[in-house]
Amino acid sequence: MGSGIAQLACLGGYETLIQTPTPPPWRPAPSGSSSRLAKGVRREMWSAAEAEEAGGRLEGVADLAGLAAATS
Repeated sequence: MGSGIAQLACLGGYETLIQTPTPPPWRPAPSGSSSRLAKGVRREMWSAAEAEEAGGRLEGVADLAGLAAATS
């Protein structure tokens, strides 16, 4: 569910941080959002350029402390 919310935030133009409770490597959540962005391109929900831009606004963090940047 979190990666879907992150996807919407990225598509909305927001810099987005995502954290998963699993130990490193924590790549699955950001890559899950990236695969959802690609799926949206295939379904013609948004363009490949929009998906690429949105993916560039997504950053994974390893722990909750990494989310502190979101408040500043």
